[in-house]
Amino acid sequence: MVPRALLALAAWLTLVASFLAPNLQAAPPPNIILITLDTTRADRMGFLGSKSGLTPNLDLLAAQSTIFTRAYSHVPLTTASHATIFTGTYPQFNGVNDFGKPLRADLPYLPDLLHQHGYQTAAFVGSLVLDPIGGTAPGFDRGFDTYNAGFRIRRSGEDRYHTLERRGADVVAHALEWLKGRPRQPFFLWVHVMAPHPPYRPSPPYFGRFVKAEEPARDAVNFSRAFQLYDAGKQPSIDRWRLRYDEWIAQDDGAFGAFLSRLESTGTLGSTAIIVSADHGESFEGGIWGHGSREQLRQIVRVPLIIRLPGQTEGRRIDVAADHTAIASTIMELAGVSRPQWMDGESLLSVSQGYPEPARQRVAFTQYLETSSVFEPVHRGTVGVINGTHQYVIDLESGKGALYELADANVQDNDLASKEPGIAAAMRELILARFPELRRAAA
Repeated sequence: MVPRALLALAAWLTLVASFLAPNLQAAPPPNIILITLDTTRADRMGFLGSKSGLTPNLDLLAAQSTIFTRAYSHVPLTTASHATIFTGTYPQFNGVNDFGKPLRADLPYLPDLLHQHGYQTAAFVGSLVLDPIGGTAPGFDRGFDTYNAGFRIRRSGEDRYHTLERRGADVVAHALEWLKGRPRQPFFLWVHVMAPHPPYRPSPPYFGRFVKAEEPARDAVNFSRAFQLYDAGKQPSIDRWRLRYDEWIAQDDGAFGAFLSRLESTGTLGSTAIIVSADHGESFEGGIWGHGSREQLRQIVRVPLIIRLPGQTEGRRIDVAADHTAIASTIMELAGVSRPQWMDGESLLSVSQGYPEPARQRVAFTQYLETSSVFEPVHRGTVGVINGTHQYVIDLESGKGALYELADANVQDNDLASKEPGIAAAMRELILARFPELRRAAA
């Protein structure tokens, strides 16, 4: 016979458990917003040290977020970079290393995975290069309930911002209209802001903010190409184009501020995780203009990365290396979805929450290859790795590697490989262990 005291204790514990049960239930998955800024250099952000005052709204968000000071784009091309972001894999696996390469239909894809787990999904993009129907991103709409694009090739006399691209404010307006319809929660929203591209012509009042007297000389660079070399005599003109670029950065920050204000005024911000990054940067230094080449310059590969968790008010700065493959894993962990084993990137959620990093050092990989297939020989391009102190880059045509200190200026002109052979050899092995198919090309 059970003593009355034990029965009373059991009844009391059952009562207490009934009161605690609601608090023990798992929190509902948060809304998640991913904002990708096109062609946006990390060093133009106030929260990463810029004194130009270009990004007050991004700085405001960053003050209540986790900032990754050493984040890098894996591929300096818009379509390929976003393929890495949304699959958590490198181009050798996802097959997208250039414009127009279709996303593999059998490849698990972040928006599709979230959709399968109950998320309403929407995308609002700013350029033809991310248009899955009429552009160069076939397959990118998989898993999205809404994919707002609709771009086309510009005809003679037409405005590029009504054909090839949309300005950031227009993309944000479309996204806000979708949010106004009160989407079913939880939702995943991707907003792609088509930031500075030639001819670097922002709208008033931003146009003329830094370059008032004269238009930069158009003969400094050929705007029909995304990347080119220039001689030192053209640097003054290139510097003026960089100021036009800065005007556009400020313009897009203004669009972001309007977006953030709406989230706050509607009460959406508190239950929403926000991740902000860029697909790649842009070079205006050292005789190299643009992006999208084998040059692994830090002004091209280094990008901003902000992660704000729901309800977060405390800012944190994390100085570990991270690349774009980490974003999909982080979003999946936020959503409570198990990370597939095939994902190359590791989640940044734990460190974003303030937990200490494991003793193992994180690294970021960068590359620009002529082919992305593991079944074809790769013999042209560059592949690099960045840790907390150094960057190492292999030229696959020559097999030679170069080592640079991260403390150096943006333009890498001080190769330390011969002075630090141990560091160079260790970093080279990191690359070849991660991408064994490149061993023959790098030999």
